Amino acid sequence: MLKAENISKKYKHEVLNGVSFSAKGGEIVGIAGENGSGKSTLLSVMTGAARPEAGRVLVEGEDIAKNPRALRKWVGYVPQEDSLFGNLSARDNLKLWAAAYGADWKNALPYLFPEPNGETEIFLRKKADALSGGMRKRLSIALSLTHSPRYLIMDEPTAGLDIGFKWELMKTVREMSARGHCVIFTSHQPDELLQCDRLYVLRGGAFVYAGDPKALCGGEPGFGEALFTLIKARDAAERLAV
Repeated sequence: MLKAENISKKYKHEVLNGVSFSAKGGEIVGIAGENGSGKSTLLSVMTGAARPEAGRVLVEGEDIAKNPRALRKWVGYVPQEDSLFGNLSARDNLKLWAAAYGADWKNALPYLFPEPNGETEIFLRKKADALSGGMRKRLSIALSLTHSPRYLIMDEPTAGLDIGFKWELMKTVREMSARGHCVIFTSHQPDELLQCDRLYVLRGGAFVYAGDPKALCGGEPGFGEALFTLIKARDAAERLAV
């Protein structure tokens, strides 16, 4: 299980205020909220990229602040801004990050090219700086999957992706869940969030909803409107809070 316990984080102002979160193998978990609601900050804390003022994060019972190796072993992370080395080829980026995870870089290829074709080798030879925004995102996602992490954490993973790869990515998410992996991601897209087993909604540094996304409206019709109301309207948030 991955657990965040009573996380508080401040920058110029308080971003997270005693937030607790948990996810387990086989779950697809979505996190929604306005821009600036703390979604990215929470993921940064959960992946060790930022230290909280209070609280802790446990992965398979290990405190990641005390045992960073547990984080590298169990977690894959896709931030909003990629961490690619622009002057290296796509292949060398794959090799570099796979080595950090102790994995085979070729494990990433099926996520990049479900059906390899003549363009595969051309892509692998290109420098990261020469790739389109969408292809850079695809490469970043593939990098995070080289070691088949138990927990895959992604910050708005489909932003900037074409429709075809969005579909492939969500298919991969469902397949990982079926194999016992846990996928946690932030999104502004109702159709993506509706596929989650559990939805968390952040507002004002705290969760105002945690549960089945379909429970927001009793089913798929109207989910987007219900989510929008929950995020934007304080009175609705208080009625729905769990």
